[in-house]
Amino acid sequence: MATSALSSLSGTYVKVTSPEHNVVLVEISRKPVNAFHEPLWTELGRVFDKISQEPEVRVVVLASALPKMFSAGIDFAALANMDDFHKEPARRALQLREHILSFQNAISALERCPLPVIVALHGIALGLSIDIMAACDVRYAASDAVFSIKEVDVGLAADIGTLARLPKLAGNQSLVNELAFTARNFSAVEAEKAGIVSRVVPGSRDEVVKAALETAKLIASKSPVAVVGTKHLLLHSRDHSVRENLEYTATWNSVMLQTKASSTTTDYMCLSEIDLPAHTLAGPGRCVESCNNEAKAKLLAIGGIGLEYVRQLASDPKNVVFAVVRNKSRATQLTVVSAAASNVHVVEGDVVDTASLRAAADEVAKISGGSLDILIHNAAKLKTETFFHSFKDYESLEALDADFIDSFKVNVLGVIHTIDAFLPLLRKGATKKIVVIGSASGNPNCVWKARSSNFGAYSASNGASAVVVAKYAVLLEGEGFTVVSLSPGLVNSGGANDGAEAGPPVATSAERIAEVNPGVQSGIVMQTTEGSVRMQLKVIDAVTQDHAGGILSHRGLDKLTGRDIDFSAYL
Repeated sequence: MATSALSSLSGTYVKVTSPEHNVVLVEISRKPVNAFHEPLWTELGRVFDKISQEPEVRVVVLASALPKMFSAGIDFAALANMDDFHKEPARRALQLREHILSFQNAISALERCPLPVIVALHGIALGLSIDIMAACDVRYAASDAVFSIKEVDVGLAADIGTLARLPKLAGNQSLVNELAFTARNFSAVEAEKAGIVSRVVPGSRDEVVKAALETAKLIASKSPVAVVGTKHLLLHSRDHSVRENLEYTATWNSVMLQTKASSTTTDYMCLSEIDLPAHTLAGPGRCVESCNNEAKAKLLAIGGIGLEYVRQLASDPKNVVFAVVRNKSRATQLTVVSAAASNVHVVEGDVVDTASLRAAADEVAKISGGSLDILIHNAAKLKTETFFHSFKDYESLEALDADFIDSFKVNVLGVIHTIDAFLPLLRKGATKKIVVIGSASGNPNCVWKARSSNFGAYSASNGASAVVVAKYAVLLEGEGFTVVSLSPGLVNSGGANDGAEAGPPVATSAERIAEVNPGVQSGIVMQTTEGSVRMQLKVIDAVTQDHAGGILSHRGLDKLTGRDIDFSAYL
């Protein structure tokens, strides 16, 4: 296809190229997260309507131009600005209806296009992404793709095509209902099992686009009349009975079989003419590995200390931030942040799985050039139902043992495993700081001051973690390391951590903490996630070897020592 014709199809947010003969690649690009506003969806619809008129195009591949995600869905900020709240209800309703119909028409252009449309999905694909993929003929997903019919979470029913098309694509109506009602994330593998996508391609954007282009090239080698007719008849069969479609097909082919391109001889003659078929981020600044674990959220009922660390560190372009999570597919918010920031990298690793941590360290080393300056360990484990238990509150010693063993695996051994995995990189770093996010509840003096017999498993494992930190401080002192524990305080971020279930509401936790700790009833001060992390980062910047082995407060560099400590300073 001529370059001039392609350039006329491309727009501000949609780029059109022809990487293969008779194949067009349409790429969506609106940084940072391909959030759709009216100019974007209008442009996408226009591009597909115009592609239909290009005689040399036989197949279309649709993809995102962004390396880390397909789309975060609707740009609700832009959408809100379009709504005229001053109009009387009836007129406003008519305006909204016309707006929705226009939006539907733009996305339906993909289905309306007479040519086969293959969509290549990767990374985050939320809300409108499902409407778009449901309007395409063939759906491929990279193995890192994470989907969600997100609309119910923002207070509306999906209205651009998901609820109309998806039930007819998937082989499990109950699952479609569940996904639409809950807005939960689902993986590429689950989408493939349900029949929503036809192939899961190992890798991310480049791999899935390559696979889609290969299939497009194969389709483009077929008779264009036969392919266009096949799409038309497939769509007809979806909305009609078998008998109606058979009669319609007979009429269609009675005309189309008269063309030379449909003859068997021509097809075989044409076949003989067809060709069968990490860069390193380095430099000044801080390279941070942040182990983020959903169980931490259950402790403080927070919405992501680890996530907020990544946000604030990524705001400085000199920093290179590595966020290690147990399951990337559940870390939706974190993936959105990483997609919008080129200096953020999300890798998988589990603090109780040494092999996965070594693999995570290897992945970090490839990107960082083999060094790491600061390690911030924010992984922790507790069970919500036993969080407030004292030793006497367990049903049996066996139940106590199980809770303590689970807590110690993550909160103590997890610290050792993580430091051990990343120590070779830290040894090559310039700053050599290791910060383990802990809790004042693990300090015996704080326990005594608060008169706290509760938080048995969590406090005991935090105490042991503090000892591990002190031991590492001694072991690594001669190498110039600063190893400390840091209390974030009691943080109110209004929800669960990224990809995690919510724990008890923060207000409830605060009231319960005051109830069971008579020594600190007047000292509980709730921190916002942003405020707590901002204070923690100031402490991390200022900490030196003089503070090594200490349990520090987010409020300053005072260690938790002595019977006369101000316990409230660590809440």
